[in-house]
Amino acid sequence: KTYLAVSGLYEPNYLSKYYTAIFITFNEFILSDMTFTLNGISNIEQKSFIVSSGLSYTNLSNFTAGITGNYYIGSDDTEYKAYGLEYTVQVTTGILF
Repeated sequence: KTYLAVSGLYEPNYLSKYYTAIFITFNEFILSDMTFTLNGISNIEQKSFIVSSGLSYTNLSNFTAGITGNYYIGSDDTEYKAYGLEYTVQVTTGILF
């Protein structure tokens, strides 16, 4: 695994044979223009997981803003914790065309 990561050959979700995933979206969450997402992916063989949740808002002018948090669960040196990450946060903005 380390060789694949260092060599740039690692592709997420192709390391093991069995995975499960769940994707849940709540449109019109609190406001009519807001969406909440809750997602999970697990590598069954390694018992490692990613749990992510996000909140996004799009106004009438098609301006979007969002925040997503990812939490990595599992033992060290498994697929989703290979780089020692516990969590990541991503903030996005943009305009839809």
